[in-house]
Amino acid sequence: MIPKADGIWSIFFDVAMAASSLVTTVDDYTAFLGHVCAGGTLVPELYDEMIRSQSPTPADYLGLEDGQGPVVSWGLGWMILDLGGQVMIGHGGNNDEYTAFAGFMRGSGEGIVMLTNGTNGQELIQTLLMPDVGG
Repeated sequence: MIPKADGIWSIFFDVAMAASSLVTTVDDYTAFLGHVCAGGTLVPELYDEMIRSQSPTPADYLGLEDGQGPVVSWGLGWMILDLGGQVMIGHGGNNDEYTAFAGFMRGSGEGIVMLTNGTNGQELIQTLLMPDVGG
């Protein structure tokens, strides 16, 4: 990032990438998540497919010991986490020192957006989402 004279930071990328080139704020990402949670502009059948398990993952997918974390599968672009009977639909990612996660509870519609800027961002997010899992 390069500071400008007016105090606004500019971010320059050599190559644009779909995920790691996203520049956003918590407020904007939260508005996007609310739109997704409400079904967005998708027809109901496509929305249901988006949040339906399409591809299961190994038990240690989140880097936790077998049986330590939630059951995880993938819908269409969204991770589906079974958190002890409650289903969270989410998506996360990282690049170098930035880690993000956004998710919503399918039943209640409550959601969370976490943006971190440290080398332990993934561990922090897992601790906040799953406090009963070691760490």
